[in-house]
Amino acid sequence: MLETQPQIVEAYVKSGRVKMVFRHLLDFGDPSLLASQAAECAGDQGKFWQMHGLIYQRQNFVFNGNAALYQKWSKEDLKIDDAVFGACMSANKHKAKIEGQYAAARAAGVRVRPTFDINGKRLQGALPFGEFQKAIDAIK
Repeated sequence: MLETQPQIVEAYVKSGRVKMVFRHLLDFGDPSLLASQAAECAGDQGKFWQMHGLIYQRQNFVFNGNAALYQKWSKEDLKIDDAVFGACMSANKHKAKIEGQYAAARAAGVRVRPTFDINGKRLQGALPFGEFQKAIDAIK
């Protein structure tokens, strides 16, 4: 998905034809919740997608990591205010929102990540850009 998402953004989101909405899935329990909170806390400083990208690029660290790992990334990679980020993480500021998104996704039948709903059509898995292009271009 790391290769496909930028193509979707370039071809459809920037023009306003598509709105991309991210919802958290907590398939891996506490490590998923921590990673989701890190993305949201980075998002408070305009860096959601950048933290999201780091999490996916560095998955091998995520499930063995802790809050200090995300704190390091926020400071060294994203260059955001690490005190604000740390306070957000410590307060579990986005926990209820994230857990609500997960509950809603499960209730909607989402069991695989990534999952995309495109005008009523569900695409699942890390599909090539062409699959998204077909689904989006089919919408009149």
